[in-house]
Amino acid sequence: MGRCMPSTIDLFVHRDDPRQHRLVESPVPDAAALDDGELLVRVEKFGFSANNVTYAVLGKSAIINYFDFFPTGDPEWGRVPVWGMGTIAASRHAEVAAGERIYGYFPLAQFTRLRPARATAMGFDVDRGALPAAYNQYTLTRSDPFYLPGREDAMIVFRPLVLTSILLDDFITEGNDWFDAESVTIASASSKTSFALAAMLARRGSARAIVGLTSARHAAFVAGLGVYSQVVTYDRVRELPQRPTVVVDVAGDTRLRQELRQHLAGNLRTTITVGISHWDHARVPDAADAPRDGEPTVFFFAPAWLEKRREDWGAAALGTRVVSAWHDIMGRVDPWVRIVHGAGAEAVTRVYAAMVADRSAPDEAHVLSLWS
Repeated sequence: MGRCMPSTIDLFVHRDDPRQHRLVESPVPDAAALDDGELLVRVEKFGFSANNVTYAVLGKSAIINYFDFFPTGDPEWGRVPVWGMGTIAASRHAEVAAGERIYGYFPLAQFTRLRPARATAMGFDVDRGALPAAYNQYTLTRSDPFYLPGREDAMIVFRPLVLTSILLDDFITEGNDWFDAESVTIASASSKTSFALAAMLARRGSARAIVGLTSARHAAFVAGLGVYSQVVTYDRVRELPQRPTVVVDVAGDTRLRQELRQHLAGNLRTTITVGISHWDHARVPDAADAPRDGEPTVFFFAPAWLEKRREDWGAAALGTRVVSAWHDIMGRVDPWVRIVHGAGAEAVTRVYAAMVADRSAPDEAHVLSLWS
C-alpha cells in the first residue's frame, strides 16, 4: 500500500455564482521544488467580510479581475483573495528570509508561492503585470507602520476596509469639495467600510449631515455606533430630506440606487459606488460604467486614488497622512465590533456561506484560518 501524501486545502468559488464553492485538496508544496527567487508562504489567518464577497462578484469583471491574482487554471472556478498574515515557510530569495511574518494579499488557501520582484527593509513587491500595484505589496511585520502589537486580529480585519475609507474620505472632501453637497448618505451603513468612512467624515467637524442607510434589523447597531447624524432604514428612503446629497453606495444595490435617484432627483449630486455587499441586487460595474438617466456616477477604486495622491503629495507625505488617520480610527473601533475566530475548513466555509447570504451580524469581525 502506498504512503498517504500530506495535502493542503484551497477554497474555490464558481466564477459565475459566488454561492457555489468547494474545497480542493492538493499535495503540500515541496519547498525543495521552489524556483530561484521564490518563496513558499504558509497563510496563517485572514480577515473575512463583505469586502471579500465583492472580490468574488467582481472576480472576472473587466475593471478589476480579482480571480487573476491567484489563478486556478480552471475556467469555471476561481480563488477569492483575502488580506491576512503569512509566515515564509521556505525561501530561495537572497533578500527575504524564511521565518519572516508578513501581511499581505493571499489566496483563500493554506499555502501560496510568491516571487518578489523588489525587496526592501519594509518587505517586498511581486510583479503581476497590469493588476493594481496596491495588491502586490507584502510588509514585514517587524517594520510595518500599520501593525498593531497586541491587536493583530483587529488590524487584519480592519486594515483593507479602513484604508479604503481613509482614501474615500479624502476623495469626497479634499478631492471633490464634498461634491457641493449638504449631506453624505451611505448605503449599507452597518458595513465596516461604511462606518469607518462615517467616522472619518464626522471628525472633520463639518455641518453636513452624515446619513446611514441600513436594514431594519441593523438599525439599532448603526445608531449605536455614534458616527451617523441620522439613520434611515431602506423602507423609509423616501423620507430623506430634499437637500443636495452625495450617495456612497457600498451596497451595490441597483434597486436602492434607482429609488434614491427618483426621490432625490435634482438634489442627487453624485453616486459613488464602492462595493457590492448586496451583490444579488447589483449590476456589476465595468470599464464603461458611466452616468445613466441623468445620474452622475463614479466607481471608486481605492488603488487608483492612492496612486493619484502619491503623485500629488509624494510617497512620504501620503504615508504620513494615511498612517496617522489609520491609528486615529483604530483607537475607536474596539467597542464597535467583536472578533470572531474560526479555524478549519468547516468554519471557513460556514462563514463564507453566511457572508454571501448576508446572514452575518454587523458587530462580528471574522478572523479565519484554514488550519485547524
